[in-house]
Amino acid sequence: MKVAICTPRYGDTKGSYTISLARMLVHSLSQPLPEGIRGPLELEIFSISGSDLPRTRRELLKRAIAWQARYVLWTDVDHVFPPD
Repeated sequence: MKVAICTPRYGDTKGSYTISLARMLVHSLSQPLPEGIRGPLELEIFSISGSDLPRTRRELLKRAIAWQARYVLWTDVDHVFPPD
């Protein structure tokens, strides 16, 4: 199962976002896949820096599709979230 994590950004990421992302990756990779899902969990992070948010989102989606992602998780660099 391929999951693209897409993050548009303007400049650098926030420290608390980076820690949240790292914890989510560790948690996600340590969990069994839901029943009915086959294959390994494949995660890829796509990020583009720019001030034109619609353009960067389109480009990130193009990259995720080219990578043949089954799912896309959109994150913002100023958000924090639990590992699960």
